[in-house]
Amino acid sequence: MSGEVKSESSGIRATAFPVLSCAYLLLIFGLPLTLCAVLVRHFGTRWQPVALLICPFFYAILFTLIAGLLSIPHQRGIVAGKFPRDVGHRIYFHRRLYGLCWTALFYFKPIYFLVLAIDPLRECAFRLFGYRGNMSFTIYPDTWIRDLPLIHFGKGAYIANRSTLGSNVCLQSGEILVGKISIGERSVVGHLAVIGLDSKMDSDSELGVGATTGIQVTIGRKAKVGAISGLNHGAKVGDECEIGAMSYVGLGTRVLDGVHLAPSSVSADHDVVRDETRIETGQHTESERRLSNEDEIWLDRPDVRLALDAIRTATKSQNAAHRPNDELQFDLGLDSLARVELVVALERTLGVEVEDRVVIESQTIKDLVDAVLRAGSHASPLRRKHPIFDFRPSAAELKFFQPNRSLSAPLWFAVGRVIELLGKVFFGLQVCGLEKLPQSGPLILCANHQSYLDPPFILSVLPWRIYKNLFIVGTSEIFGKGIFRLLAKTLRLYPIDPGENLLPAMRISAQGLRRGMGLLLYPEGERSVDGEPKMFKRGAGLLAAHMNVPIYPVAIEGFFEAWPCGKGLRKFATLKMKFGDPILPPNDGSPEEVEAVVSKRVQLAVVKMWEELRDGRRSRNRTSGHAGAMP
Repeated sequence: MSGEVKSESSGIRATAFPVLSCAYLLLIFGLPLTLCAVLVRHFGTRWQPVALLICPFFYAILFTLIAGLLSIPHQRGIVAGKFPRDVGHRIYFHRRLYGLCWTALFYFKPIYFLVLAIDPLRECAFRLFGYRGNMSFTIYPDTWIRDLPLIHFGKGAYIANRSTLGSNVCLQSGEILVGKISIGERSVVGHLAVIGLDSKMDSDSELGVGATTGIQVTIGRKAKVGAISGLNHGAKVGDECEIGAMSYVGLGTRVLDGVHLAPSSVSADHDVVRDETRIETGQHTESERRLSNEDEIWLDRPDVRLALDAIRTATKSQNAAHRPNDELQFDLGLDSLARVELVVALERTLGVEVEDRVVIESQTIKDLVDAVLRAGSHASPLRRKHPIFDFRPSAAELKFFQPNRSLSAPLWFAVGRVIELLGKVFFGLQVCGLEKLPQSGPLILCANHQSYLDPPFILSVLPWRIYKNLFIVGTSEIFGKGIFRLLAKTLRLYPIDPGENLLPAMRISAQGLRRGMGLLLYPEGERSVDGEPKMFKRGAGLLAAHMNVPIYPVAIEGFFEAWPCGKGLRKFATLKMKFGDPILPPNDGSPEEVEAVVSKRVQLAVVKMWEELRDGRRSRNRTSGHAGAMP
């Protein structure tokens, strides 16, 4: 009976959300406009110019008040905890409506700028949206903050540009983790910083430019985190600590009292940093190490010990004390592709074959090992190939590659020629190296990713022999619904959710390459926040190694200056593209070794070409005020 009631309530909320959303948007945007019109009409003809001057400020005040008041009933959903990612769930229902009210104000930049500029209006807005701390902090119009009821800024806190303070994490299980953020006294949060769930900054703390903290991080009193440093999930920073610029502190790390981590040093996959020069594996306290009787019995099983040895070998972990409840994503730091490879290692060690859903559903070590061991009772002959490349394509994947582009491909190719022309006229588009592309056959184009402008301009310069057989894997956040999903079908773009399992993306890529097609990939996985190439992920190397296809590196420059990440189109900067020589997988070595070699060569090639484009642009800027020829 209770399940039926919950299902009915969920259905009511799912129906109510679009209705309330439309009503709220009409009230937030329309009611202030209506009242302004009444105000202008109320004044006589003589005073109407004065009313028109007052109206923008009157509109901004009413807009802020209405959005804030409408958010109040839904602040009950802005709480810390672990919740199902279900649009019909009560918590998520309220979070979405609260977010609608807040983003209506945040993204209406003229009004939001006015709110931040006028202190009484600023305090009124933040209080209405649930902020309960003191107002002695500084934020800018482009500083992204969310979940105001959860945030508590300490005395003298300075919140720099683009900090995401109240951040959430979406788990593979379909749940979201929401944490409560507290910033200590006289703290400073650096530019581009992200403060993770349940983070706490003590007094006199400071986060450098670009610093990122993981889940449940506690930064001790007087601690300093240098520029571009990263503290991963579960880390703690002790009193009077300093972490140098460019440093990385590994998963599960505890940085204790008096520690100074030198600049440019990296320490990963350990528990304790004890002093300035030595990084050691520390011991958990007795309470931390205590296991239940059930867990101890499970760990003593011979098949479990064999599986744990395989996990340590596959993950290259020195930790001999993996616990049953260690999470694959947060404690072992495995992304979806790494989890696929871990399952393969377990299959080979235990001589079993498991279903692909195990990759998605297993959240902890115990979940994964138990699922693999259960498969042993009805194991089929061991699968030796990587599961990404040994599968039967689904009906959706087969349909995706059906030759249905008789009209759309030539049409989009013609549109691309127009885009190329516009690029040359307005952006001074310069391209070199296209002659290196093959006449036919499968290939992978790997480019650095600077802007939303990258894909259309790269596609626009490709010759017809490459374009007609090219496909793309894109994010479902953009191409997953509505008109963009229809566009994706005509562009032969396969949408995937980057926050979920990446196995479908790798499989659709392998299927296309097997058919002799070309693939456009961005190995960084996301746009660069500063225009410089970031660490490449392993997908391209994995595909090239197992499918034996060449990778053509592509470097781009100027796109970030034209349209930087997180901002709108800024200026008509000179855009440059350079296509490099093909990188072929070596004929000798294991697939893992070939993958590593190819991935490294691709990144080095892209970075080298990007540096040439960048240095060429800088030298010309010093000698002349206009763009010259391609280097």
